[in-house]
Amino acid sequence: MLRLLEQMKKETYIDPHFQFTFRKGGHKGEAYEVDLLVSPIRMTELATTVRLQVSSLEKPYFFYTIGLNTNNELSAVLDESSLIDRNFTKAFIAELGKEDWSFFRMYNRVMRNSDSEAFTDFASLEVDFTGYVDSIEKELRYVTYQDIFPNAKNPSFMYNSELYYIEDEYCISHLTPVSDSALKCMVREPGHIFNWENPKTRFGLLEYENQIFSEYNSEEPFDKAFFAEVKRQLPDLASLVKQRHANLRLVYENYCKRENLHFPTQKVPVNAKTFPTNQYIEPLAAVLSSKVGRNDPCPCGSGKKYKKCCMS
Repeated sequence: MLRLLEQMKKETYIDPHFQFTFRKGGHKGEAYEVDLLVSPIRMTELATTVRLQVSSLEKPYFFYTIGLNTNNELSAVLDESSLIDRNFTKAFIAELGKEDWSFFRMYNRVMRNSDSEAFTDFASLEVDFTGYVDSIEKELRYVTYQDIFPNAKNPSFMYNSELYYIEDEYCISHLTPVSDSALKCMVREPGHIFNWENPKTRFGLLEYENQIFSEYNSEEPFDKAFFAEVKRQLPDLASLVKQRHANLRLVYENYCKRENLHFPTQKVPVNAKTFPTNQYIEPLAAVLSSKVGRNDPCPCGSGKKYKKCCMS
């Protein structure tokens, strides 16, 4: 293996530039320098590819573009890659060990998390909620932020010498303007795997306006000491989930407008653990089954035409 982490880790940062020499194959003994790049992310698509610009230290003008799929530990075909690039990529991959692939995954994850957290133009995104609308509006299911924005960072913290990651979920139904986030705190298992069925998983609700943690539901025990530690180590968590809730609501509302979907709204905030009765579900099913015409009466009950009311 190339032991890339040992080469690239400096005191306070990772240097994306390194050098290596082939140890085997047709390029044995050849020395190269490499610049490690991360492709620009699309907010709604998981970014798994890293790019390497590889230049010979011995032969001027000998350079290659390598694409690596960090999740599958395979080459990734890039638009600009030639057959020569792809053959060189195979030789490079043969030099890599498990630790090298682990480093590439870590580097890619950190960089795409950083790009995702810096993104602010959510109004420009066209997110497809086609498969989510029924569960959001009829069943009042919470939407996991990383399901919609898979490059988003999972907040993390230490508890009892184990690393936990938080998966944050939100209710964005028009019926329940709640101000909370459902938190699923999962311990990292070997292989960087997170299993919510692990008995160490903790569930809770964070009411972000008043920064209060409470039980997720009556079936899940609430660990006060655990969430007190979450609050201590992650003092900015409330502001983070508040912003994420707003992001999800914005892109979902824009989707509903594009699809000409309209829903009755609940004006008074509903407790996150209290679901509306069937009196809301019945008219909602009719709304979901058909789109509202421009000249139809507005479903909000104002008496105006839809185009003169909520559509505008």
